[in-house]
Amino acid sequence: MDWGVCHGDLHGNTNVSYRDDGSMTHYDFDLCGYGWRAYDIAEFRLAREVRLGHDPQQLELLWNAFLKGYQSVRTLSENDLRAVPVFVAIRQLWLFGLCMMDPHIMGSIDSGDDFIDEKLDYFKSLSILKDDISA
Repeated sequence: MDWGVCHGDLHGNTNVSYRDDGSMTHYDFDLCGYGWRAYDIAEFRLAREVRLGHDPQQLELLWNAFLKGYQSVRTLSENDLRAVPVFVAIRQLWLFGLCMMDPHIMGSIDSGDDFIDEKLDYFKSLSILKDDISA
């Protein structure tokens, strides 16, 4: 799998500056460092799943457009692409832990029963926990 410098928080919202020509620049590098690039793009996938979970067609449209743009600069192997769902789950688990670690800093909205139920339902629904990913 591809390993190198990663953005670390590529959710595509507050860390983007758009230009008039439609191009964009990512910034907000507080989580950057070395890592698997499949993890890096998994955050983009997770953010799209959270925001578009009820519209799988739109989700796939945006995901495919993102991958096309990403791979126009850096090719991803089949192993990298197969690892994305695993890293999506890992990212969600990390985020869950982050919110629960310091609720006095993060706020009660990210530590209440509804939040916890939502996260647990997310993990119960993961196909990677049901499918054989060793193939």
